[in-house]
Amino acid sequence: AVTTAVAGLYFTNSLGQISVTDFQTICNSSSTCAGINAANSANIETKTQIIDTNTTAISLSNVTNSRFLDHITNYGNTTGNNVCSLSSVSRNYFQVFASGKSGAFTNGYNNIGTTDTYNEFNCTGLDPACISGGSSNKLIYNGSQITTTGTFGTNNLASGIMG
Repeated sequence: AVTTAVAGLYFTNSLGQISVTDFQTICNSSSTCAGINAANSANIETKTQIIDTNTTAISLSNVTNSRFLDHITNYGNTTGNNVCSLSSVSRNYFQVFASGKSGAFTNGYNNIGTTDTYNEFNCTGLDPACISGGSSNKLIYNGSQITTTGTFGTNNLASGIMG
C-alpha cells in the first residue's frame, strides 16, 4: 500500500490516450506530492492547476508524444525545486505557466542530462519573479541556461518570451 502521496496525477507505463483538463491539485500538505508525475508513458495531455507544491510540480521520465498546458502557483511555499524536472522525454510540447512568491522555484524547465529530444518548451508563462535567478533560469538543459529562442540539444526548441 502507498503510504505517502506521490502525485495528484500519477502515470506509470501508460500508453493509452489520456486527457485531463480542469483538474486541481493542492500539494502543500505533503512534502512528497508532485502535481504530475509520469514515467515510461506516452500520449498524455494535461491542462491542470497545481497549487503550493513542496517538491517539483511536474516530474517526467521517459515520456513521449504528450502535451502539458498546466498552471502552477506557489504562493505558500518556497520549494527550492523546479517547475518541471525532465529526463529522457521526447516529442512533447510544454506550455506551462508558473507564478508565485519570489524564489518559489529554483528553475522553470530543468532538462536533466542530454537525452531530451524533439521537444518544444514555451517559456512565456514562466514568471521570472518566482524563479530564483529570474529569467535566466526559465530553461535549463544539462546544467546550462538557455536564454534565447531557437533550437538546442538534439532538436529541442525554446519558444516564447524568454525574459
